[in-house]
Amino acid sequence: MDVAVATDSTAPGLDPDNALLLAELQRRGLDARPVVWDDPNVDWSACRLCVVRATWDYVQRRAEFLAWAERVAAVTRLANDVAILRWSSHKSYLRDLDERGVPIVPTEFVDRGTPLSLAELLDARGWREAVVKPAVSASGRETFKAARGGGLALAQERFERLVAAEDVLVQAYMAGVTDCGEVSLVYIAGAYSHALRRRPAAGDFRVQGLYGGTIERVRPRTSELLVADRVLEAGPRGPLYARVDILTDGAGELRLNEFELVEPRLHFALCREAAARLADAVCGALRQGREARVSAAAREQA
Repeated sequence: MDVAVATDSTAPGLDPDNALLLAELQRRGLDARPVVWDDPNVDWSACRLCVVRATWDYVQRRAEFLAWAERVAAVTRLANDVAILRWSSHKSYLRDLDERGVPIVPTEFVDRGTPLSLAELLDARGWREAVVKPAVSASGRETFKAARGGGLALAQERFERLVAAEDVLVQAYMAGVTDCGEVSLVYIAGAYSHALRRRPAAGDFRVQGLYGGTIERVRPRTSELLVADRVLEAGPRGPLYARVDILTDGAGELRLNEFELVEPRLHFALCREAAARLADAVCGALRQGREARVSAAAREQA
């Protein structure tokens, strides 16, 4: 097998979006197949490249997922690579990017088991509302809003249950999500590919389709491209794919919400040429791997 497209048991044949990538790979003459990442019967050494694309169930099994990635990387090439997966799969990466000058959504990082009063945090930070989310999460899992007022006691109870089990982020609520939504900029092999605007349903703040959010392809503003480029420059080297999610704060400033490098939806259905771009990037990675093996063999014979 040339390329294994890693998925999970909930979508073993790939979702329709990633199926477009599979078709593009096969159109290029590659033996490309979807493979469930935690299938114990898979011989990963039998493929030349494993592309992580739809391993969405990793969020509650992160340690197991990273151990799997280490094993795969020991016998074949993995994209994105293990270092990128480890860094990006825990949202503490936002602290790293903040220290490197990237304008992130203001965030309080709360370690598992740490006692914290949301009311006191809101007062100290001067926030009227905040968003609470797990540090390892996807698709809005356990993400909720905490606001000053009568509902704060219930939010505190929910926060305490969450932080008892895992690391948590508490972020300033970006009111701009209601009017502007979230802009997602997709990069393939380090180059900008396309952009999307994701909007929440009326009365919600979560942009995922699971909660009624909508999505459309857009042309990004220059300011959005500049912020996304800064994120790419400050992040880990060499991702095969990346998605930069940007929100607008109350002052109209752009802020990084998330930098997705594990299994982001790239929305090929709205930009079919992007599936071809990623397939070309995969071909390039295969060529690099072949050249590296030839070079290594030549050194051994010298």
